[in-house]
Amino acid sequence: MNYVRCILLCLILLAACSPEVDNTKQDDSRGDDEVIFSDDGYEVYKENSCISCHGDRLQGASGPPLLDIALTADEIETIIVNGVGFMPPQKLDDEDRTALVEWLSER
Repeated sequence: MNYVRCILLCLILLAACSPEVDNTKQDDSRGDDEVIFSDDGYEVYKENSCISCHGDRLQGASGPPLLDIALTADEIETIIVNGVGFMPPQKLDDEDRTALVEWLSER
């Protein structure tokens, strides 16, 4: 069952990848950008080059967008630890990984 779930997740993430990104359209309806992009999880996101593939506002770039993803914290952690598709496994210490997982699961 987990194998099937992982395959489906991979397919969804790969389908979400698009070489064309329209950075002129950003969802600013959240209004709490200072909170979203100023905590420990975002610092880990920034320091570990996640921005290069997923964008500075989680809008996606060469990788899929990470806003409003339908994944549990455990699924996000599994992807971070093992990688998926073209995303390699990320080598983070426990504290940084926990901060990143919590932050992403709240988006």
